[in-house]
Amino acid sequence: MPCLQAKDNPVKLRQVYVFIPNDGRKVAESTPVDERSESRRTKLACITHVLKQPQPAYPDDARRIDAQGPVIVNLRFTQPDAPPDVRVLASAHNTLRREVQAHSTGLRLPCLDGDEISLNRIYQFQIIGGERTVLKDTKLTQLLSSARNLATPVYFDFGTMSCPFDVRMTYTQPYLSNAVGELETSLPARRPFLDWLSRLTLNLDEKTNLRIIGQQMNISVPCGTLDL
Repeated sequence: MPCLQAKDNPVKLRQVYVFIPNDGRKVAESTPVDERSESRRTKLACITHVLKQPQPAYPDDARRIDAQGPVIVNLRFTQPDAPPDVRVLASAHNTLRREVQAHSTGLRLPCLDGDEISLNRIYQFQIIGGERTVLKDTKLTQLLSSARNLATPVYFDFGTMSCPFDVRMTYTQPYLSNAVGELETSLPARRPFLDWLSRLTLNLDEKTNLRIIGQQMNISVPCGTLDL
């Protein structure tokens, strides 16, 4: 952990490795779980704005030219009474970017006590009746055929995951990991597969990809195996 400094508190992570008994080379691993996540959520719950503006305004200049779409930012708080360091990860338009950056300077995290905290936010600017590109529910096979740069090698036996089952993905790649959750039932055996889906990126140009950032779709997972 090259970012860990001597003055920081110890960081404890929990990680699970699952070795698949095929050719001995493929390993599925879960996302590490930060054991301080509950404390982090409590601190983030007290985030506030000096001007009592929970959201940035929709710039008039942007509305006049029908500019819409997401702005994705990383906010790093280092002091409870100071603005965060703002890093824009992606933006649909420069006018929207500037509005989010200006609004972010008014954010404060008064519960911060010691360690810095970093979080990602997606601001969606949408014009009523404006053009939309919408994600649709799909089957796993169709999703994989529309993806690019899949992380391989992987092997998943869905028979060990109480198949068939459905998951819901909030798409944010390639800027952030996709959020993937199980529908109706939850099994620990599915965790490596969900982590793998969190890194999936659709084969789209940048402009089209930005249009669907933050949208959700349900994915139907059949019985069988996935061996790539």
